[in-house]
Amino acid sequence: MDVLSDVPVDAALDREFDQAFGLLNSLVDWRQADKMMPLGPAAIYTASVVLWMLVYQRMHAGATLQAAVKHLIEAPPDHCPPNKRLRDKTLSGNTGAFSQARSLPKSPSGSPVRSATR
Repeated sequence: MDVLSDVPVDAALDREFDQAFGLLNSLVDWRQADKMMPLGPAAIYTASVVLWMLVYQRMHAGATLQAAVKHLIEAPPDHCPPNKRLRDKTLSGNTGAFSQARSLPKSPSGSPVRSATR
């Protein structure tokens, strides 16, 4: 049974999310944010991807972790690192890795996003 198939999709909210995140793109240097929290070459849940998913959850009225993972699998952001599992849509719908990644460590200067803003 595909657990992600039970997650509802709202195309209007998805468009609104894309527009809002587009604005955020003009404020944040994603490469800098990702450099501040380096991960292995196969990592998917980089700082920038986690922030993208958190904004998705917030703009979709507190969407579940499962909904955010489903959106990542179906429509990954442009700044998502190249990854075979994501490209082939074989990334697990399990939310454990995303849940752990949400606990981003703070940089010495405070928020990782604040430190990476332009």
